[in-house]
Amino acid sequence: MEVDPVADKILQHCHFQQDHKAIKSTGDGDCLFNSVSTLLVGDESLATELRYKTCIEMFINKEELQRHKDRASFCLLSPTYDAAMKDCARPRQYSCIWTILALANVVKVPIDIIYPCVNGTKDLAFQKLNIKTSPSDPSCDNKIKIMWSSTTAPKPNKLWTPNHFVPVVPASATLSAITTDINFSFNFQSKSTPKPGIHTATKPTSPPSSPHLSKSTPKPRKRTTFVISPLSPHRPTTQVSPSPPSSPHQSKSTPKPRKRTKFVISPLSPHR
Repeated sequence: MEVDPVADKILQHCHFQQDHKAIKSTGDGDCLFNSVSTLLVGDESLATELRYKTCIEMFINKEELQRHKDRASFCLLSPTYDAAMKDCARPRQYSCIWTILALANVVKVPIDIIYPCVNGTKDLAFQKLNIKTSPSDPSCDNKIKIMWSSTTAPKPNKLWTPNHFVPVVPASATLSAITTDINFSFNFQSKSTPKPGIHTATKPTSPPSSPHLSKSTPKPRKRTTFVISPLSPHRPTTQVSPSPPSSPHQSKSTPKPRKRTKFVISPLSPHR
């Protein structure tokens, strides 16, 4: 557990909370979920799961979340609800007050939001964003704290704009003590290993194949035999016999000899 020097200086200067420390969180656009994951399980392994479950919560309970008593102020200080929901659906996108309200419902734990008065106590953001969220179905009475912060130190006489979230923990407590004291009842797991006593079915492994054989042996194709049936008997056929080769001195066609007709004159009959 490492203290964030910039955030801790803002915390001590603006809120005089000497009994709390601001802890570092990875500033990769998922800092809100990194901070809450650190407070829940001691590391940032739940950040991605928290982000997408928060997006689902924002979509399902859109009307309920927008019925907050400070809705008008939230609309002035933050993007629209629909824009915040779209940003929550994409990794490494900034979060706002709408995201925090939905996240509290996801983890079922009250979240104390600290917005430092860097710009003075009359700052509208300081007056409206220092709130305590109440989840719709809390699982315990314990609460966690997060703070709006920045990656660089505020500059004097310039308007300060937060761009980061950090977890806030008691100064005398260790991170293991924080996560142990809070008993959460939601079904989050930082690792994908099965719980003890739960048997997981595994697929049977196939025997190793020979390196000389391909993975799948193609089946031989069936040969199709075409049978030509003889002509039907009623169909006339013409047989052409081959003619002998003709001599080059002979004509192509030889005329047949004409038959001679013999005339026989019989003698006159005696009565004619």
